[in-house]
Amino acid sequence: AAAAAASAASSVAPPSVGPSETSLQNSSDEDDESDSDSRSKGAGSAPLRSRSTAKRDISGMDDQEAKKLERKRLRNRQAATKCRQKKLARISELEQQVNQERDHAKQLDYNLDQLRKQIRSLEQAITMHAGTGCQMH
Repeated sequence: AAAAAASAASSVAPPSVGPSETSLQNSSDEDDESDSDSRSKGAGSAPLRSRSTAKRDISGMDDQEAKKLERKRLRNRQAATKCRQKKLARISELEQQVNQERDHAKQLDYNLDQLRKQIRSLEQAITMHAGTGCQMH
């Protein structure tokens, strides 16, 4: 299964980096930029903040708001983990399905070869029988 996953991963083209991902990479490299600068880069999207900026925002909150934000982040991490696990399970399921379909195709090819051999054998038998002078109707 690991080999199939590796071959499936190698046959899939890597996803292209979209504008929002590029903005995220740029914003993490350039923490000193103001919000207006990051808005102009993000083509109408909200400003992107790095983790260090997000953690600094907690210091300005009261305890209740900070706890609420931490709970929200925890739920988000859990949801992301669950989503990744579901994705891996689906990939595994699809790999199994691909393997089953390949096995089925091999079986069909084998059956086709056997039927072709049987046709040749029957044609030879008919030819030999016709050579004996028998008139078949």
